[in-house]
Amino acid sequence: MSNPARDIFLLLTIFQRKNLFVATSSSTSLSLIDSHILCEIHPSNGIPTHELLARLPIDKKTLSRCVQGLAQQEVIETRKLTSDRRYTNILLTEHGRSILQTLDENANSLLLKFSSSRSQKEIKMLSAYLGELADALKAPPTQSRSIEHPLRPALRRLARTLHVVTGTQFDSGISSTQWQLLQCVYEQAGSLTISGLGQRLHMTQSTISRSVSRLEDQGYLSKESMK
Repeated sequence: MSNPARDIFLLLTIFQRKNLFVATSSSTSLSLIDSHILCEIHPSNGIPTHELLARLPIDKKTLSRCVQGLAQQEVIETRKLTSDRRYTNILLTEHGRSILQTLDENANSLLLKFSSSRSQKEIKMLSAYLGELADALKAPPTQSRSIEHPLRPALRRLARTLHVVTGTQFDSGISSTQWQLLQCVYEQAGSLTISGLGQRLHMTQSTISRSVSRLEDQGYLSKESMK
């Protein structure tokens, strides 16, 4: 039987590598926050902005900026609620539904690979551990969707609470991107180049370089072994 603590760590590591769960195309590029927003939007009824704020650990200003960006890319559309025009409802466009389908397929495929060597009993146990951990951290609820792998809703909920979507990691001043970068360097015993990190995390070299510079300034990393 697998080790639940190790499995949880591996799952969170996989889940936090944002590009594995983010769809990109010639016309659309989504951040990790955007992908979490799309997962909460009901395919038919949408979701009011105030309800979305209750589910995601982001402030109103950040949500407004994300919604504006998604609307400009024609991924979503916004309408005033007919029941209360003080609030806005967020709806998926046809393009948005297509992107969400890609997100679901990518995430489910990765989680199926992870769980293929584990029994149904182990998957249920792991899901229960994830749920208990999220409860202990007072994670806000997330919308479970029938199309998702059984582990994915609990992972999304836990990931948000650990500030994978936004903010800093454990009050360390390290962003999610920087945390992933540090983890990759550790896994490769510091032998990765800037180019190699970019390929591994599916980020541009300029993004990696900025993160490396900030980590170096904070004393977490040295660029001596990187090119």
